[in-house]
Amino acid sequence: MPLTQYIPPLTNIGFHNLCTHTQPPPGTKQLLGYNLKFCIQKPLPTPDIQASIQRLTASIRTSFAIADFEPSSNDATDYNPKLYIKSDSWSPPSAPPIVEHAIQALHTQLSHAAKANRASRQFNLSYSNRRLLQSLRSSRDFIIVSTDKNLGPAIMNRDFYKTRALKDHLLDTSSYQRLSSPEAKALCLSTFQDLCSLIETHKESLSSTDKKYFERSFAIKARRLPQFRIMPKVHKQVNPGAPHPTRPIVSCTGSTVEVMSKYLDYQLQRVVHLCPSYLRDSTSLLAALKQLPPLPQGSTLLSADAVSMYTNIDTNHGIASVTRWLHRHQRQLPSDFNIQLVSDALAIVMQQNVFQFDDTFWVQTSGTAMGTSTACVYATIYYSLHEETTILPTYQLNDGPLLFYKRFIDDTFLIWTPQIPYVSIDSFLQSLPFGKLKWTADPPSNQVNFLDLTLSISNGRITSKTYVKDHNLHLYLPPTSAHAPGVLKSLIFGNLQRYWKQNTHPADYTKIAQAFRHHLLARGHSSSVI
Repeated sequence: MPLTQYIPPLTNIGFHNLCTHTQPPPGTKQLLGYNLKFCIQKPLPTPDIQASIQRLTASIRTSFAIADFEPSSNDATDYNPKLYIKSDSWSPPSAPPIVEHAIQALHTQLSHAAKANRASRQFNLSYSNRRLLQSLRSSRDFIIVSTDKNLGPAIMNRDFYKTRALKDHLLDTSSYQRLSSPEAKALCLSTFQDLCSLIETHKESLSSTDKKYFERSFAIKARRLPQFRIMPKVHKQVNPGAPHPTRPIVSCTGSTVEVMSKYLDYQLQRVVHLCPSYLRDSTSLLAALKQLPPLPQGSTLLSADAVSMYTNIDTNHGIASVTRWLHRHQRQLPSDFNIQLVSDALAIVMQQNVFQFDDTFWVQTSGTAMGTSTACVYATIYYSLHEETTILPTYQLNDGPLLFYKRFIDDTFLIWTPQIPYVSIDSFLQSLPFGKLKWTADPPSNQVNFLDLTLSISNGRITSKTYVKDHNLHLYLPPTSAHAPGVLKSLIFGNLQRYWKQNTHPADYTKIAQAFRHHLLARGHSSSVI
């Protein structure tokens, strides 16, 4: 099959060129226009059939081994899928002979299928794109990154990228401290010892599932050091021509501190629903808005954003506030919830977040530990204490002007009613700061953009429609990406279901659905397949 026929041209391609001096080579737009999630297919894949059949064989044998097993009550409480790490000390016995024979026959068929697959597959990138990809990967002049809010890929000059990372974030001595390599290793070792000591102290209150999780996690000696990177906020620019602001990101996957952070996230997720303003997503917001009675005359909408919420939560104040919040709700907590363990663990996770950037090492001295699993729920509960003790009692209770108030981490949506003229919205805005955390807000209006929604007041009711940022490139996966066929079906079904829930008026749903179809066609998908 000719390559031009095998790889149809895309009419919607694009990327964010943030280079300040040396410009990317020709063809970069075409290459990055495939999207960073594009799966490259090679003509001669080398799947490890033996490893796959071994995993499948073990799974089948395990199923037969436990088919007649009736777990006791202790066994049922000994398993938590969110905190489970597989044991390597047990191997299942052989299945019945007829099953073993079927496994062997499947092994033979898979081997033949793999050979046929290698003979029929082709590259799904052209030769020029493959050459360019290799060139960009080895280049020291450029770096390719994803943008904030999932607005498409961006390319930057590598030296400028490093400069922005340092100037925007790491050189802020109030939040970060540079370490030498020996200092970083020593602190990581100290963190590991502190975590082991903490678990030993509280082992009597831990469930068997928790003990097994920590035992197996701490047995893994080779732990990855968290890695720092930045994401440009292409949807925000203070002045034309000025550099875009950046969001700091730390990848903590596989690190020592992430073992405890994952456990903390599980524990705090069990209680975060006790936060009165807690918002899980835009769907839950719409469900809550539907329960409202007709709005009083003169009601307005307002959204507020926390300024760099994670870095502006003072560590000591944050841990103390979360601990205070837990004690405030102590009677509502699960019976096995250990407040002291959670508080002590938070201190370790938040105060010993060591990471690497290029060949330098750093520790975060203030703010929420970036990249850790518990960061979002920690920040949510932290500010909820201020809401429950100051904001809501002052402005919402006793028929106050705050008719509706919900928050998604650092984004807040509220409905303000003029029922009490002498209580101004300015006084409400002045009550938002908590600790070092500051907030910004747009003027009250009849329409606001919040999360992925545009919310409006119409005839005393809240109406909604899908909100799409102007900088969104809509780089959906093209059909040539080596993804499973079900990915496209899931993409279409999921988006159409979301659009149906988000749009009050059928005309808005039709408009966004048609735009979605147009974007898919522009990405190379055929009308018949869609």
